[in-house]
Amino acid sequence: MKKYIQLSLEEREELYALRKAGWSLGRIGKQLKRNKGSLSRELHRNAKYGQAYLPCRAQAKADRRKLKQRRKAPLKNSTVYLYVREHLRMGWSPETIAGRLPLDYPKESVCTETIYQYIYQKDWYVKREKLWRYLILRRKKRMEKLGRRVQRQGRIPEAVSIDFRPEYIANRGSIGHWETDNVIGKQTDDTVLSVSVERKTRLTIMSLVGRSANAKTKALFTRFSPLLKS
Repeated sequence: MKKYIQLSLEEREELYALRKAGWSLGRIGKQLKRNKGSLSRELHRNAKYGQAYLPCRAQAKADRRKLKQRRKAPLKNSTVYLYVREHLRMGWSPETIAGRLPLDYPKESVCTETIYQYIYQKDWYVKREKLWRYLILRRKKRMEKLGRRVQRQGRIPEAVSIDFRPEYIANRGSIGHWETDNVIGKQTDDTVLSVSVERKTRLTIMSLVGRSANAKTKALFTRFSPLLKS
C-alpha cells in the first residue's frame, strides 16, 4: 500500500494546468500517479465560494493547516493528522487506521480511542466536517464505551432473580417450569413475538402481542389456560 503524501506545489501547478487543458481528473490522476478522489478533494477544498483554483493559494492554505494542526487536531503531528483524515474519508475504520499507521510510518503511532475522540470533538471546526459520516454505523453521537446502559425502570418490585431458583429446576429435573421473553424486530413495529419455552421438554409456544406489559400478560394467560385445565 502506498503512503499518502500531500500534494507538492509542482503537482498543484500541474493539476491546474491540466484542468485548464480540459483533462479529466482520472487522466490527471494517472499522470500524477495520484488518487482521483484526492485530486477532487484538493480542488473542492481550495476553490470554494466561486473562487478559481490557484496553486499558490492552495499551497499557502496547506502550509497554514500544517502550522495550526496541533490546535485543530490532537493527533500528535501533521503526518498522523493528515494520515487519519485521509484514510477516514477512504472508509477505513479507526481500528484499521491505528493498526496500519505504524506499518506505513514505522516511527508513528496513534491510539484508536484518540481517533474516536477526534472524530467526536465538540469544537466547531471539527464538528462542521462531520467525520462520523465515514464510520460504518455513521452515528452522529458517540455511544458509551461499554455499550448501552441497562434500563432498570421496568424491573418488577421484589422480583426474585433466576439465579436463586432451585437446583432441580436449573438442571431441568422436572416438567412445568417455563421461561418467556419477547423477540423484538424493528423499533417502529407495534407488535413483538412473545416466546415461552418449557425447560425440560423444550415445548415452545409463540404468539404476536403488543409491546405493553398488559398485552404480554393477557397473551400468557391465553396461552397457558388450556394447559392449566388439562
